[in-house]
Amino acid sequence: MSTLKVNTILSETPTVNITDGLSVTGVSTVAALNATSIVNNTQLSHRNKIINGAVTIAQRGTSFSPGASDQKYFIDQFQHIATSGASFDATVTQSTSAPDGFDRSYKVTPDATNTPTGSGNACFRMKIEGQDCQDLDYGSSSAKQVTVSFYAKSASANNGDQYTFQLRHFATDGTSRSQNAAFTITSSFQRFTFTFDGDTAVDIINTSALGMELDWHLASGPDDIASQHTSWTTTNLFTCVTGQSNFLDSTNNEFYVTGVQLEIGSVATPFEHRTVGEELTRCQRYYQRLSGSNLSYFGVGNVDGANQAQILINFVTEMRTAPTTLDTSGTASHYSIRVTTNATGTSVPTLSNTTTKNANLNFTSASHGFTSGQACFGRSASADAVLGFSAEL
Repeated sequence: MSTLKVNTILSETPTVNITDGLSVTGVSTVAALNATSIVNNTQLSHRNKIINGAVTIAQRGTSFSPGASDQKYFIDQFQHIATSGASFDATVTQSTSAPDGFDRSYKVTPDATNTPTGSGNACFRMKIEGQDCQDLDYGSSSAKQVTVSFYAKSASANNGDQYTFQLRHFATDGTSRSQNAAFTITSSFQRFTFTFDGDTAVDIINTSALGMELDWHLASGPDDIASQHTSWTTTNLFTCVTGQSNFLDSTNNEFYVTGVQLEIGSVATPFEHRTVGEELTRCQRYYQRLSGSNLSYFGVGNVDGANQAQILINFVTEMRTAPTTLDTSGTASHYSIRVTTNATGTSVPTLSNTTTKNANLNFTSASHGFTSGQACFGRSASADAVLGFSAEL
């Protein structure tokens, strides 16, 4: 047995017992840490209820130009919003400007100036399914606090502007309640944190429908600007805090955000990074985009008449609901039907029947020359061909 000789560590020598039986002596003050208690009270993984909070996934592309009144998803999970009374022409990108520990951010900059009127709003938001919020225990005396955190910065043109963050939740009875808070942005990334008490009065819907929503308000008309809501309040759709700046007052303004996290408790823990594979699978519950090189295959099916084929597409992961919209390249000739040869499309594919697990598409090629009932493929005729299925909240 070896002997290690050291000078006196400390003058006091209490013994601290830890749950696994290990004794530590020669320490003046040791916090007695109960490992079981830590595990039981702090979720060590899957703390973050936000999907794509680090902006790593961008299935639709990395740069977009939303129109004045668009309310669409561009970067996965981030929805661009413009309501009546506001014109939000902008450029939205998956930016490579990011704080330490991140490599992407969501960036938006105005392409035209505008002053919102009435209850006009320009913002973006992220959403959470109600069934993923049941551990918050809203509507009971055990309702839990949640903490929202994110990193954000501006351009020098809008350095020091005040914007509003709003948290909303949606109840079984169809009502919605919210709280909000102002924050001042600078031209350097900083982490903002907001803690909200649980709502003991009203629950959260327990389905795959919208349960909770995070809103970043960049501009608002005067009707939606008022004193901060520091308790859960039934309000209009969007509410901003007095002092709200107008992000749309200059085309030199920029807003960047990343590291978005919503977790139970009053402490903003370090951002929970997930693998790209896991994050992509989560995003594909809401949107899946199939693409490939020229002459790649989308699915198999059968010829159905002189002009059409039915093509079955199996989703890579089960979607939140059966998709009701289909994104295509918009050009019929980017698609084809193949039996023994390729018949170029004369209409873009359309949805026929869908479930949460697959979709039946109609591929059309007028007078394709194939025999009804023959097995066939739905195929790309261009590297630009895409099929995008949406089940967004």
